[in-house]
Amino acid sequence: MARRRSGRDVVRVRAASSGKALLRTGNSVDLLVGHRVRALRLQHRFSQQALGAAIGASVEEIRQFEAGLKRIGAARLLAIAKVFDTEVGVLFGSSGTQAVNPMGGRAPPNTSRLLH
Repeated sequence: MARRRSGRDVVRVRAASSGKALLRTGNSVDLLVGHRVRALRLQHRFSQQALGAAIGASVEEIRQFEAGLKRIGAARLLAIAKVFDTEVGVLFGSSGTQAVNPMGGRAPPNTSRLLH
């Protein structure tokens, strides 16, 4: 039951202790990155515990990352990309083959070497 509210997703979760429904918000980019991390983890047959050990995070943090409830810092994003032998851009949905202009659209062909 996710509802969209001004660029953030509202997710209902149950509190373990009381069983009451709580509302948690997550940025849509955090959700996208978290889902991609989960997909890579499952594709490489890593458990949450194994991924956490590889990047210095707890199992609970991995759960929160994958659910989009906790933002993954740049150093951890880089560590995750290294664990799965991929580029950080893949975690954001980029194929990593073409440079993207931060102002929108594709960057001119000569600038791709500057962005790497």
